[in-house]
Amino acid sequence: MTIPLLFLFLAWQNPTDLVHVLGSVQENIAQFEASLPDFVCNERITSSHLAGNRVSQQVVNEAVFASSPSKDPLSEQKSREVREMISIDGRKVDKDSEPKGPFILVGGFSGAAAAIFDKRIEPYRNYRLVPEERGLLVIAFETKKGQTGIGAYTGSRKFLARDSGKAWIDPKTMQVVRLESLVVNGPTKLPYWLTQVDFAEVQIDGRPFWMPVTVRSSLRKKPNLAPERTFLAEYSNYRKFDVSTGIVFH
Repeated sequence: MTIPLLFLFLAWQNPTDLVHVLGSVQENIAQFEASLPDFVCNERITSSHLAGNRVSQQVVNEAVFASSPSKDPLSEQKSREVREMISIDGRKVDKDSEPKGPFILVGGFSGAAAAIFDKRIEPYRNYRLVPEERGLLVIAFETKKGQTGIGAYTGSRKFLARDSGKAWIDPKTMQVVRLESLVVNGPTKLPYWLTQVDFAEVQIDGRPFWMPVTVRSSLRKKPNLAPERTFLAEYSNYRKFDVSTGIVFH
């Protein structure tokens, strides 16, 4: 059977093959890191401890969150993040205070998409396209067996992470709109660590950027058990940093 050349050409141009989608997402992440201006936003962190399905402890933190490009060209961190605390459980606190609670996630804001798709990460992960959901492209991913390039921290303890998850991609912009990742080998009594990040397009200094609007994370003993620690960060009112904001980058 002879296949018309036109159809061979269209198949080769397929905009939803893995190489095209992965490359477009990586390009968008690199452009984001290179062009994101200094900004501030409002941050609300709710940290909870659960016994069964009941909340036994909960702390609500309010802050102004800011990010600025790193001045160190050798640093792996593309940006510097600071926050000025406003209140904890409705009580005003010193601006240099740290957020409180039974579970505080660090790095979920700026590093989420890059931790999955950065070109430097690609050699340590497997990626595959899976069926679309609600009109969104979906990439499933997992760490390669025996990988030595992807680490994570629990407190001061660093470990080589084993994780898997999915990313939902807007097919028009090739921007990540949602990430979900499950680490299965945390070095504590709560080894299963689920993180979910939702992104939306916001305007900063008149330009569009896809930024986190919610970051959810939870720790549990087993995948089929209820979480024992939960973390929810909500971000709003993104705007360009200016001197009237009051935050100082060190």
